[in-house]
Amino acid sequence: MDEWSNAVVTSAEPIAAAEHGAQQAKSSAAHGIERFLDDRGSGLLRAAWLLTGDDHHAEDLLQTALVKSLGKYDALANDHKF
Repeated sequence: MDEWSNAVVTSAEPIAAAEHGAQQAKSSAAHGIERFLDDRGSGLLRAAWLLTGDDHHAEDLLQTALVKSLGKYDALANDHKF
């Protein structure tokens, strides 16, 4: 390898490490979301049904709320922040 190739390989290592860390964080967040849904999903669906009075509308409402809130999961995940 020439000097330029070594520089490219060396500079790519921190990027690969950062990408690996980001993947681990996403994996951890995904696990947290799954656990949240396991713990509270049925209660959220019941609350959505009480608001809509219809099974299908309740599922749609819950799905919409979850999609909109998943980007803020880290902020919402801790009940003590409220």
